[in-house]
Amino acid sequence: MNYLEDPGEEELMRRVEALIKEGKVDRETAEAVVDRLIKALNEAKARGKKRYNPDLVLEKSGKYYVVEMQVWPVWTRSKYGSSDFSWKVIRNEGVAPIPRVLATKVKVGGREVPVSGFYYVTYSRGSDHSSIEDFFKAITTREFKLFYIEEIVRECHSYDWYKNVIRNVRDHVNDFLEKLERGAIDL
Repeated sequence: MNYLEDPGEEELMRRVEALIKEGKVDRETAEAVVDRLIKALNEAKARGKKRYNPDLVLEKSGKYYVVEMQVWPVWTRSKYGSSDFSWKVIRNEGVAPIPRVLATKVKVGGREVPVSGFYYVTYSRGSDHSSIEDFFKAITTREFKLFYIEEIVRECHSYDWYKNVIRNVRDHVNDFLEKLERGAIDL
């Protein structure tokens, strides 16, 4: 992924000003997250890091979406008392969208294509869901969506294809463990 030129703190704050006025995000949180984003971007630039490898790139109707996944429910729960995605987690940990949401292009099959949106996957939905999505949409001026593994699993549970995937994975893991118990390894 290639980064957008640093739009600067003033421009980023201008982009989220309407959300602050509407009460969707408080000024202190907005300033802290924008500050973290600018610092992360400057640190990447100082290290000469111009690219990141995204977890996944999806193509949908000729448009490309970068997907980043951070699913650490046990760690989040132990540190914050909940596995829910929240402003507190973003302010304290930074998370993958920072500064990657500023990417404007991604390489797919050796060619650069524009990034139409950014999808972030984490474990479970918190009460800050809408304000976090709105905030990052405003920052990026592109589509930004949050997805939650907990909800995806709940929705997919009734589908036969999902049950087949689970069955196949279980068989593979059991086979692998049986080999390990015999002192063998075969991937």
